[in-house]
Amino acid sequence: MNNIIILQARLNSKRLPKKVLMEINGHPLIVIAARRVKMSEASLLVVIPKSKSNDELAKKLELFKISYFRGEEKNVLKRFINATKNFQNDTNIIRLTSDNIFPDKNLIREMLNYFNKKKPDLLTSTHIDSGLPYGCSVEIFKLKLLRKVNNETKDPQD
Repeated sequence: MNNIIILQARLNSKRLPKKVLMEINGHPLIVIAARRVKMSEASLLVVIPKSKSNDELAKKLELFKISYFRGEEKNVLKRFINATKNFQNDTNIIRLTSDNIFPDKNLIREMLNYFNKKKPDLLTSTHIDSGLPYGCSVEIFKLKLLRKVNNETKDPQD
């Protein structure tokens, strides 16, 4: 399997703290997002900061048996790099945010098919021509591109 879905999550949002744990019909957003994108063609991993403030999120992921990785608090790029260290360069990274419950496995499958056929460096659903509403964001890129960016930058904000 050379596809990994990475859901990026944290609890310390400034605008709406702990939003990924807020519930819809008794289910936390993070769980809804993970269940909607889970597919046989890709492994699923939630990447979260290793700070104490995210312990509650880790416990919730454990409760629902969702795989996760804890990494750098401020440096999201480094968190992704460390989470994917056991994967090959040709692995497709499918990146989503965990507070976005609209993308599903059908959208991801369609985007993966296009990505594998056309072979762009980066495929995103956020372009105005996508026809999708704002916030329905999915990005796909090769792990080797992420590693290249990591080697070229010194700024943790990248």
